[in-house]
Parts: sequence; structure tokens; C-alpha cells
Amino acid sequence: MKRNALTIDKLLGIATVGASIAKARLVQRFIKDLANVITLAIATGFMVGAFLIGGFYLVYQWLIRSGLDSYAAQILIGLVSAVVVLILFGMTASCLQRLRSIPGQIIQGEFPLSSRLNRLVDSFLDGLLGKSL
Repeated sequence: MKRNALTIDKLLGIATVGASIAKARLVQRFIKDLANVITLAIATGFMVGAFLIGGFYLVYQWLIRSGLDSYAAQILIGLVSAVVVLILFGMTASCLQRLRSIPGQIIQGEFPLSSRLNRLVDSFLDGLLGKSL
């Protein structure tokens, strides 16, 4: 019985090492792609921020030239800015939630055979060792 357990442990170890090597490449690629996305998101954020500031300034100047009081124009631009910030914050939160689900999808989607084999071996060992549900 002990000899069979050692053999099964060796087989599981070999299978785990093989799966780990394959997963390591995927994880490296995922981290590299994630770093690229973060860098591009930061650069894009700076550019969008510059365009928004310029656009708000132009709208502010247009409101003043149209005869609106400067305080009223400031309040209006402030409210519009707050709405834009809330929309951008909501979009960021949505993207972060999708990003959190990616590692689970990679594990589930890329290696379905490995997870099925692990469950099969676990069930076999539970039955062999006499564990009850």
C-alpha cells in the first residue's frame, strides 16, 4: 500500500512539474502583457487629461464670452468635470473587475484536462484511502 502511494506521489509530481512549466510561460506572457497595458493606460490617461483640461478651458472661455458670469461658468465647468470623473471612475472599476477574473479564466480555460485529471486522481485516492463524503 505504501509503495503504491509513493508511485502515485511520483506520478503526480511529474504531472505537476509539466503543468507548472507550461503555466509559467503563460504567466510570464500574461504579466508582460499586463505591464504593457498598464503603461499604455497611464500614457493614454495623461493625454486624455490634457485634452479634457484644454476642452474645459475652451468651454469656460466660450461661456464667459457668451455673457455668463465667471462664477456661474466655474460652477458649471466644475459640475461637468465631476460628472466626467465619476464616469471615468466607473469605467476604471469595471475594467479592474474584468482584470481580476482573467487569472481564473486562464487556469480554467487553458488547462481543462489538467484540472479534470486532478479531480479524477483526488477521487481515486479518496476511494482508495476510504475517505467518505
